[in-house]
Amino acid sequence: FQGEEINKSNFEVNIERGLVRENFCVTCLHRKPLRCKHCRHCNKCCMTFDHHCPWVDNCIGTPAGGRGSHYYFVMFLIVSNIMHAIIEFHMCYVFYYYADRPAWYQVFSLWFYMIEKHPFFVGMAFYNNMHHLWEFLLTFEQLRCILMGVTVNEWLNRERYEYIRNIRGLYLSEFSLGWLNNFKAFF
Repeated sequence: FQGEEINKSNFEVNIERGLVRENFCVTCLHRKPLRCKHCRHCNKCCMTFDHHCPWVDNCIGTPAGGRGSHYYFVMFLIVSNIMHAIIEFHMCYVFYYYADRPAWYQVFSLWFYMIEKHPFFVGMAFYNNMHHLWEFLLTFEQLRCILMGVTVNEWLNRERYEYIRNIRGLYLSEFSLGWLNNFKAFF
């Protein structure tokens, strides 16, 4: 997001229009809309800022009225989880049809057999499962926040934002449309 630059010539006019410290980015010298945040990694303001992603080296957010990088990031996570599940299924399928493997009920013999005869297979299965675990948890957190109508940044900093209220231990955002409508609006 890059709005009108605020400088000496238009500073007074912007003060009259309601410019305060909370909606002004001192780095970009622009008026920040609500839910907009300056990213220190990209050095620019991002609408509906979710987080800065080191995978894509970009801010993850959604512009007003459009699909932004947040949508594509969540879709990337969903596809990545599906691919990990397919790989895990194929690994189990291949392992099941090894001709010389011990029986399933001989757990320790089976484990030592795999480590001795197929260490690369065991390493790849471990590597894939570890990636799948943390990608699944990240996807779960993203989808939970989408259903709540908040970003991960807003959820982590919920005590600082006035538009997220704590009602008897339940945090509600003023921007939440309800679980189903939040889901429809995002996708």
